[in-house]
Amino acid sequence: MDMKKLKNKIIFILVVLVITLTACGPVSYKYSFTIRTSYREWVKQIGLFSRKNLKVYRYNEERYSINIDLVYENDLTGYKELCDVIAAHNKFVDENPDYFPSDVDIIINNMHASQETISHFYNKQVSSRFDYST
Repeated sequence: MDMKKLKNKIIFILVVLVITLTACGPVSYKYSFTIRTSYREWVKQIGLFSRKNLKVYRYNEERYSINIDLVYENDLTGYKELCDVIAAHNKFVDENPDYFPSDVDIIINNMHASQETISHFYNKQVSSRFDYST
């Protein structure tokens, strides 16, 4: 085999390897100490970061919105933990009606670890409680 063909094969293998590693790389999750939030008490009370089968993939807080993407694992067990977070949020809002400004939208998207989007939870500015929708 001549040197040019060998060089081309090595380059091809390296390109395929780089593409594979970047496309299938590990998912990085957020942790309570890595997010910036104005609502630490709420985050703690709803147990956002204390669930075994529920991970925070994205937490983005802006002036008028909080967007959270959650990934749950272990099928029904993880989904139950997601429902526990939603119920804890609703309880927190009921007990602390003035905690969030009235113009803040809270959106929680969730997906199974397979990356399939399952449902979305959002508040309707009237009470900041989540309405369930799938």
